[in-house]
Amino acid sequence: MTKCDECGTRFKWVQIFLNIWSGYRPVPCRVCGTKHKIVYASRVIGSIAIVVPAVIVGFFVPELSMPLRVAGIFGAGFVVSLLLPFVLKYESRYELKGHEKQKDQ
Repeated sequence: MTKCDECGTRFKWVQIFLNIWSGYRPVPCRVCGTKHKIVYASRVIGSIAIVVPAVIVGFFVPELSMPLRVAGIFGAGFVVSLLLPFVLKYESRYELKGHEKQKDQ
């Protein structure tokens, strides 16, 4: 699980889980308030991890009726997203990078 870069507080699983389903908005530390943004590579991994099982269920299990197939697609994506908070990485330095870019220009 990701820790705050400033104070070392671990993010709660529910914070990261809700963040996955809300479009990867910056997550504030509940102790010091430092905002953390998901690392780009983690965003790609998370998206692929949710989509691939859904596609497998949707296209490669033809025996299912349409309602069961739709439920399977959403269910597969949801189950994978339950594990993603343990894998995804966040960092607070994204604000500094943007600030440094503006200085250089």
